[in-house]
Amino acid sequence: MDTGNTAEPISTWETQAQDLARQSKWRAAARTLLRAARAEPDKTERWLQIAQWQRRDRDSKGAARTLRTALRLHSSQEKQKSVPALSTLADQSASATLWQALAETQLEAQSWQECVNACRELLALQPRNHFALEMLATALLYDGQPKDAALVMRQLLALSPRDPLHRLKLATLLHLQGSLGESLVEFQRVVTAYPDAPFTQEAQEAIEALDRIQIQHILARYSEQADFSHSLQGELDNALLEEGYHLSDSGLESLRHLLADGRPTDQRIAPRIH
Repeated sequence: MDTGNTAEPISTWETQAQDLARQSKWRAAARTLLRAARAEPDKTERWLQIAQWQRRDRDSKGAARTLRTALRLHSSQEKQKSVPALSTLADQSASATLWQALAETQLEAQSWQECVNACRELLALQPRNHFALEMLATALLYDGQPKDAALVMRQLLALSPRDPLHRLKLATLLHLQGSLGESLVEFQRVVTAYPDAPFTQEAQEAIEALDRIQIQHILARYSEQADFSHSLQGELDNALLEEGYHLSDSGLESLRHLLADGRPTDQRIAPRIH
């Protein structure tokens, strides 16, 4: 490439693009900067800027195309390098930045499976990327895969075990997939560790709801299944744990009274998405 001939127009295109962006003419700014990006395809920051302007113009599909083009060109250039080891870290960083932008774009567009795919690619490069894991869990949840989303949240908790919001999300996901006892345990951990936090009231309400739902299940089985009924009449705590039930202290006390009285309950509460 003749840099003498291209340096001036590339500079001009960049200036024009920035001027258009300052006027909120996002589409025109993106088109103008695209000329510079094509002239120097290794400049990752230009592709990212184009995609950002396209997103501001509510053109998520266009932004995704831009980022895929940048990834394809980046991959092609990487393969052509004679000494790839010298630039591996820089190349991986650039690829990760592009994959993250693509994942954000797809999440924003609610293209859940495409977001999952982009997050997987990003995590292959950066396995401990918290933001990628958070996006992946969200995309999996809205794609109808709460079980897989919960597994991702467990990964996040392994990286940040003291993050209460991660634990709240895990508790909610466990509730959604029907693991009510495990969900209650996670909500209890939040309440115990952060008694004065603003979200603790929500966690406490979730615990009370999960107590009621599980008690309803237990009483229904108690009246229908002789073996289960016999187990509860023996070691109540152990019998519940063996069946996967986890009740709070107050929930356990309520169950004891209800079993003694023989009165059923029918209170159903839907999980709140945190």
